[in-house]
Amino acid sequence: MTGQLLKLSHIAGGLFTLSGIVLQLLNNASAPYLFAAGALLLVFVQAKHSLQSRQDNKRLQRLRRLQFLTSLLLIVAAYLMFVKVDLWIIAVLIYGPTSVFLALRDKTNH
Repeated sequence: MTGQLLKLSHIAGGLFTLSGIVLQLLNNASAPYLFAAGALLLVFVQAKHSLQSRQDNKRLQRLRRLQFLTSLLLIVAAYLMFVKVDLWIIAVLIYGPTSVFLALRDKTNH
């Protein structure tokens, strides 16, 4: 997968996830599906970045693995949305600051 397509997938995943969150707060029935689609895109992008960092130094490998693991919180949040449990908010609130912190620690532009 090319770098440009990976960036577009990352942007689309973020937009779908954000739209799903807003629609879930408005009690829209299609919100979990939109959120889950965005979450799957973001997990795929993070998995791809993690696999591409095999030749990087150990620090970057560890950061990319942590980014992938924190993106799995979005899958947990999607499941919680589908079963109508409000704990999905906690998963998203943990994911947000953690992903920002890890992105700031990663000095490469991927």
